Parts: sequence; structure tokens; C-alpha cells
Amino acid sequence: LFLTLTCHHHAKVVLPALTLTVSNAWRCVEYDEGKLRVLLVDHNQPCEGASYELIQVYASLMVIILPLGVPLLWLLHLRRLRPHLDPDAYVKRAKDNGDEGKDDTASDNGAESAQSSDALALSEAVLGTSPLEPLFTGLDPQFSWWFDVADMMRRLALTCAITLFPKLEGLILFSLMTAFVALAVHTQFRPYDSELIDTLVACSHFQTLLALTVLLLEDASMFGGGAWVSY
Repeated sequence: LFLTLTCHHHAKVVLPALTLTVSNAWRCVEYDEGKLRVLLVDHNQPCEGASYELIQVYASLMVIILPLGVPLLWLLHLRRLRPHLDPDAYVKRAKDNGDEGKDDTASDNGAESAQSSDALALSEAVLGTSPLEPLFTGLDPQFSWWFDVADMMRRLALTCAITLFPKLEGLILFSLMTAFVALAVHTQFRPYDSELIDTLVACSHFQTLLALTVLLLEDASMFGGGAWVSY
């Protein structure tokens, strides 16, 4: 938990792993025609009784702190850094707001350039010392304050939220919807500042969809020995 809150370099790996561990508190398996229900990760723990209720309370608290609280905390801090992440747009908005309602304004290019340079220098100083640097490095300025948080939620959905579905069809449907939305968002915004990175990430989204399609075909029993197609 300490690494997740403070070491953002490690948090992208640690947070999904911790959340997956927490989500196992709701994964039970049945034996003897449903008469015996035990935790999937610990068959000595039955899915009933005071001890199991205590596990669920603890897991619910960790869900609020980890997969919900940590990304929300990141988003709030990144939003505070938004003027520094895109200083040119911030200066332009401030100038437009200052000029609003003025009929006759003379543009001072020298002053505007100096103001932009000062804002850029201040932003570099603030961002260079920010512990959230791993969350916005490599992203286009207009997307850098929210996209990495959204991508983390996608990863949590595909690795942890799917454990809440006891049946394969529900898991596949939820995963496909998440993967399609993620691909659509990435294709629409292309948020990285490198065209190569954008292309590689798009390929990874298609790879995820391909893996889910194979699972869907397997669930439909299309890999078994079926009848030959006659033409």
C-alpha cells in the first residue's frame, strides 16, 4: 500500500496485483452439489460464518482504498497540475478571458511571448519535481492529466473486475465491452506524443480483443470435433 501511494513507478504493477488479491475474497467454489462453498484460494476457509464476514469487510475497505481511492487521488493531483501540463493552452485561456468584452485590443506579441516563456519555465520546474511524473510522461499535454488514470482503470477492469463473474459468458461479455471501449477511446484521441507508441498501444488493444475472441469461440465449443462443411 505504501509503494502504491508513494512510488508511482511501481504502482502501475503493484496496484493490479494487490487488487487481484483483494478480489479473491469473493471467489468461492462449490462442492457436493452446492452444499459446501469454500474460497477458491483457500479451501480451508468456508464462504460463510463470522470469519468470512470479517474477510469481506476487510476486502471491501481495501477496494475503497486501492482500486477506487488511489486512482481518484492520482486524478485529483493531476488535475491540480493541469495548468503546468499544458501551459500554452492555460495562457491562451487566461488571455481570452482577460480580453473578453474588450472591443478594441492591441496585441502585444512581445509581452505574450514573455508570458508564455515564463509559464513554460515554471511548468518545467513544477513537473520536474512532481512525484506523479510517471503518470504524465510521454502523453500529449491535453490528455496527460487524465488518460493514464483511465488506462489504469481499464487494466483493473480486465485483470480484477472480471473475477466477480462466476460464469465464463459474463466474463467474456464484460471483457469485450471494456476492450472495445478502450480501443475506441485510444483510436479517437491517440493520446501519446509519439506516433510509434500510439501504434504499438493500438496493436496491444487489438491483441486483447483477439484473445477474448478466442475465448468466445472456445466457449461456443467451436474448437471441438464438429461436422465437416459440405460445399
